[in-house]
Amino acid sequence: MAYAVQLYLDAPTEALIKQVWDKLAEKGVSDNMVKKGGRPNVGLSVFDDGDPGEISYRMRQLCQEQRSVEARFEHLGTYCSRDGVLFLVPVVNPRFFLLQSTVYKMLNGVISGLRDGCKPNRFVPHLTVAYGLDKETLSKTVSLFSNKALPIVGVFDRIALIDLTSMEDKCVYTFSKE
Repeated sequence: MAYAVQLYLDAPTEALIKQVWDKLAEKGVSDNMVKKGGRPNVGLSVFDDGDPGEISYRMRQLCQEQRSVEARFEHLGTYCSRDGVLFLVPVVNPRFFLLQSTVYKMLNGVISGLRDGCKPNRFVPHLTVAYGLDKETLSKTVSLFSNKALPIVGVFDRIALIDLTSMEDKCVYTFSKE
């Protein structure tokens, strides 16, 4: 099995990102995100195996002291790979950085197979808007984002443990402090 710890957005910001996914599908760019049926998120950790009960317990403890974190997306990014991934890049402010570091430490000793991109000094936060794009489509998709489309600003107010095999939320916790 594979799991992810993901940050979820407040409802208005989540709806806005879903509109972006819908618009890309409507324009024939990519309907992968709509078909996938997931929620807009920024992954903090992806790993091969772990004890979901223990991870859930630790996440619940973390959320008792965690405040919402600003979600500010000012840039588009892409992975230079054959997967053709286009994503929004969140601004990594000190609270965001601290949250990712805390999650990394929280998972220490209860998970195995942590992906390299989730390790300290290798972490690349992103919110996928499309994938499976060839180079030409990727270039055209970037041009669809006008200067007025960004920034997108909201808050990360929940954290979830996801079973990546089934794309099922194992648990979702709301940050308890404002």
